[in-house]
Amino acid sequence: MHGDRYRDFWPKEWPDWPEEPRARKAVESSFELGLSILNAPASLRKYRLEQEDERAQYCWSQMAVEDREQVKALVDLWEQNALLQQTIRYEEEKKGLHAVEHLRTKWDSAGEQMRQTEEEALQLGSRGNEYFRSRVEQFHIVQEEKDEVGRYRNHPDYSELREQWYSGKPITAPLPWPWDDMLRLCKRFEAKGPKTKERSTGSMLAIASLVVTIFLGVAGIAATIMFGWPIS
Repeated sequence: MHGDRYRDFWPKEWPDWPEEPRARKAVESSFELGLSILNAPASLRKYRLEQEDERAQYCWSQMAVEDREQVKALVDLWEQNALLQQTIRYEEEKKGLHAVEHLRTKWDSAGEQMRQTEEEALQLGSRGNEYFRSRVEQFHIVQEEKDEVGRYRNHPDYSELREQWYSGKPITAPLPWPWDDMLRLCKRFEAKGPKTKERSTGSMLAIASLVVTIFLGVAGIAATIMFGWPIS
């Protein structure tokens, strides 16, 4: 099984996997799907932001004062133009191309200024450019929380759960829904008695079917923001 090595992190206080073959298959499917959510970049925004912030702070500490002033100005200019393009994109998604066609010049100008700042950042040396790239990545991560028209999607962040899971700490953070289903099923089969198992087995295929049906939608979470003109 693909997730066998991840079961090494299975908390001792959690119930064992059931022995009944169909129940075990359903638990396995839920376990794998939960792992895919737990390790998806879009589910780890807080963790990724912290990593990028640490990288930026280190680079900042290694730069000369004059380079800091220059790279900060470049970051501010890049973000200003990126937000302008994003606003135009949101308007196009909500109202249609006709609503933003008159803004194409501003869109193109913003894109050109962003490219120029990226080229200028390359001239600042490795630390200056790395700081610039880190701040750009932080911008992208923050924007991942929004949908195509700028509304917050409230997609759960599992950074805390991931840290607890891989460190072997007690699990106190909320679980992705497949793991909630998985644990309910494990606990149900942990109960003794043939009647309990008979009732549980009847729900097995339904759970497995639900997992497979929803898998593609969940696994397709995108963590990348595209910056091309919305409609050519």
